[in-house]
Amino acid sequence: MEMEVSILLKQAEKTTNAEERLRLLNEVEQLIMDDKSSSLLNDFFDEIVQLVFRFSNFELRSFLLSLCGSICRTEVYFVERAVPIVLNMLSEADDHLLKKILASMTLIYRSALKWILQKPPSQFGVDQTWHAVSEFKTGVLSWLESENEGIKIYVFKFLEHCILAQIEESANLKSSAYGCQLATELQASNDLLFSSLTRQLVAPHISLSGLSVCLKSLTDIVRNDAEFLDRFLDCCKKLIVDIPPTLSHSQMESLFKVMRFHLTTLINLPCSSEAVLEIAAILQKLGISPAELARLTGISKSKLKRSATGDNLNAAECSAKKRKSDPQAQLKRICNILVDTLTPDNCVELVLASFPHLPKIMPEKFLREYVPIDSLPINEQIERISSTIASVISSAGLSCNLKLTNKRLMKKREEKKDADDVDGADDDDDAGDEDEDDEDLDGEKKGILSNEQYKIQSASKSVAKRINLADKVAPLPREEARSVIENLFERILNLQKFELGSEDAENQRHILITMCSLYEKAELKDKLLQKILTETLSSGELALRLLYYQYSIYLKLRRQGNTTATEKALNQYNSTLDSLLSALLSGGDIQLNLFCRLVIYAPQLSVQALQVLKQGCKQRSTYIPCLNMFTSVIKHRPGQRKELFAEFASLSTFDDDTAIVNGWLEKLNSLYRYPPTKDLVKELALNHLHLLEQAIPPDYLLLDENEEKKWDERSVRICFRVYCHLLPQQVDFLQLLPDVYVACGVNVKRLINTYLSKPIKQSSIPVNDIVELVKQCPRNAEALIPRILEPWLDKNSLNAELVNAVWTLYSKRRPDVRFLVPILPALNKEQFISLLPKLIRLPAQIFKMITGKVVYSSSGLKTVIRADELWLEMCELEVTNENDSTQLLNLFGVLLQNKHMFSSDLLSGVIKQISERQVVPAIFFHTIPLLLEAQASLENLIGNILQKFVTKQIWKQGKVVWQAFVQCSSKLKIHGYAALLQLPASQLRNAIETCPELRQDLLKHVENMEIQQRASITKDCINELEQQQQIAVENDDETKAVSC
Repeated sequence: MEMEVSILLKQAEKTTNAEERLRLLNEVEQLIMDDKSSSLLNDFFDEIVQLVFRFSNFELRSFLLSLCGSICRTEVYFVERAVPIVLNMLSEADDHLLKKILASMTLIYRSALKWILQKPPSQFGVDQTWHAVSEFKTGVLSWLESENEGIKIYVFKFLEHCILAQIEESANLKSSAYGCQLATELQASNDLLFSSLTRQLVAPHISLSGLSVCLKSLTDIVRNDAEFLDRFLDCCKKLIVDIPPTLSHSQMESLFKVMRFHLTTLINLPCSSEAVLEIAAILQKLGISPAELARLTGISKSKLKRSATGDNLNAAECSAKKRKSDPQAQLKRICNILVDTLTPDNCVELVLASFPHLPKIMPEKFLREYVPIDSLPINEQIERISSTIASVISSAGLSCNLKLTNKRLMKKREEKKDADDVDGADDDDDAGDEDEDDEDLDGEKKGILSNEQYKIQSASKSVAKRINLADKVAPLPREEARSVIENLFERILNLQKFELGSEDAENQRHILITMCSLYEKAELKDKLLQKILTETLSSGELALRLLYYQYSIYLKLRRQGNTTATEKALNQYNSTLDSLLSALLSGGDIQLNLFCRLVIYAPQLSVQALQVLKQGCKQRSTYIPCLNMFTSVIKHRPGQRKELFAEFASLSTFDDDTAIVNGWLEKLNSLYRYPPTKDLVKELALNHLHLLEQAIPPDYLLLDENEEKKWDERSVRICFRVYCHLLPQQVDFLQLLPDVYVACGVNVKRLINTYLSKPIKQSSIPVNDIVELVKQCPRNAEALIPRILEPWLDKNSLNAELVNAVWTLYSKRRPDVRFLVPILPALNKEQFISLLPKLIRLPAQIFKMITGKVVYSSSGLKTVIRADELWLEMCELEVTNENDSTQLLNLFGVLLQNKHMFSSDLLSGVIKQISERQVVPAIFFHTIPLLLEAQASLENLIGNILQKFVTKQIWKQGKVVWQAFVQCSSKLKIHGYAALLQLPASQLRNAIETCPELRQDLLKHVENMEIQQRASITKDCINELEQQQQIAVENDDETKAVSC
């Protein structure tokens, strides 16, 4: 099967028919979906993605979106790969593709939720994939205001599936504090999404199709969670009253028909049994006859009529009666009474009293599903206990006033009344029956009394005996009491491991935490922390509960206004948190997981805890999770956001490890994309940028206090780094740079020029912004313009407005010619030639780069200047000093390295053009040796040209030209000697006087010539050479005489 998939993908890659490519990919999809081992999916998915984006069109992208959605439904793990691909298409999505993305994410969301809930708790708020899915879910709400009705309908279906998935998953999460937290978050998300749907249902401009889909989605949600029923019914009532004005009469009738259908389906659901009358009243308004309603609901016509009348007269009173008969509402009232009555001490007594009634062997189902409560605050624990007791009371048939109402007891009460023949004394009989009824329940159910009632009853039945404890007991000595406490603490601590699900683990944790916090003994705290560190896997709950207990003490004291005790309690909490984090950070992977969990779930992060977190961000082994935790707490702790971000920003001065610095910049980028922190990141970048204007760097940028305060590469890089990192996303930052550049020192400017290239290349800066930057360029910032233009032109092209702006700035300010280098390819030939005297003074490599952009021979493309024209213009340049002459010859050599541009044919034409001129440039003769070195095939041509110059009497064109000719001939050897021997005798003598080394070279050359070759030399030249030979002999004799 792998071979078949591979063949199909190759065929899809080679074919030029889009329909055929799509058909082949559909066959690949079918093979992948039929493969139960998922090996084909893992092996070929990346290849499919590359193929789709290589031949990108709407059909192929729709195929990929459908594939991702289908795969995620069966392979939950695949969410991590599919989500980035789907969401990356948003940037270029039109309305049609946006619908496909919504359809794909509708399939993916349920799998994404299952996938993230399978991960450790510490990953829930940190995982990048889940964060992207959550942001997409939030962003979808803005599309509800889209004018495209099709998009709105797809959004309705997406929100419906989100709510249904969250309802399904949250039902399995309420067995632990962590689960309760997640369930609460999902419930809050459901409320937000459901409210968004209901608002659309009564929106004034919604179409009939949109209303139909929205009604169906809301009905499906209500079927799965009855808590939304009241809100749905209220919305239906409002819709009936406020029909959208855009609907015609026929559309309004169709809407009522759809509403009747959906409301009718809710009547038969068990969850809506209490709302039948209210639904029936709405259906009556929608036009259903009383007979039909009676058939659907099983309620008599008269009752329906009374219900409708009562609803019209007093809807609030009807709703109140309905709620009064609602078992859920009654359960809630009982729970509220118990919450007001119970105290933390009552709860502890109730829990302890229930222990003897627990079975010796817990059911296996209970052990599989039970997860202990994590670290709930005291008020939430009281609510949970009250809810449990209220459920027991309600199931026993007790009403809100704690009286039994089941039929058996009512019958017994009536029999007692008949026997006693007492009428009108219902209240007294009820009180008496209540006592007897409580005794009838096998002696197990007693009357439920408050603490005050219990004390009164106990006092009436027994006589309290006062005991003077001072007479019976004596206080222990301080040291002995301390020893007893420590021994007791250690015995409880070592009683057993902290295993979730153990019978005594809960009590053990509570006792240890209470003793450690109340006795305030360092020894107890140290022992408990050591136990947490040595048994990290099983001690996470203990650590969190310890922190929450100590923080709850601090909150209680703060509400009481006790400043001293409040500060002491806060210091105790901070000390515990700091000790735990410091010790866990230096441990292994298991300790690091608990470290992350404490950072996420700690009630408050102290300054010292943030220092520990920063220390972890600076270590190579822990920087990734610590940076993730840091950004997570900044996003999810709005109360401390500014302080947390300030600590995070202080990491910008860390410059010891490139990987850590890049990781920090990546997280800073994520905070920039997060709207609540975007302004903080921008402020950080601008503050660092303006630091460069100072004469010396701030003290915190110096590594050593004794170090000289001056800007160096490290300090400039730190201050300029954040600005450069944000520039690709915040392109308007570029307009701020010139003013800062003017205020900087020379060294800082040089480093800015160095670091600016990369962010400019990564940015998509509009050409209008560049033009505006050039026009508004402040004085002394001209050097910055080419540093910006050079990397910008790698991805952009010049236009006339930009070229004119740069040329105008150059003309007015007259800076270095390097200012114009980026725009040279857009100049005309006259402008370029006028700049040539300055351009030749640039370094050879820069000049080579310039010629590569402005010159190209035999290409057919429009260029600034041709290669032969450039050579001729360079020969025409007037060189006034030796340095310029040397530089010009060096540049000729650089040009000749490009043999493709300066071929032998082109150079032959250039040589011929120069030789035909009336006045030959002196520099031309200096270039001839370079020409021969680069193109040896020009040897004969150059020899002929030199002889031609003799014929044209080159010595008459000036001393400089004549000397250049002689020096050139001397360097060319044979071809040069042949030209010199054609000179008149007087000019030959002058040449030898100009270049004395020619004397011996010419004599040797003539001696080696054959007789026929000598015949071509004139007699005057022969005589001159003989005289030169005699002079050479005399010179040798004089040299020997001097040496003797």
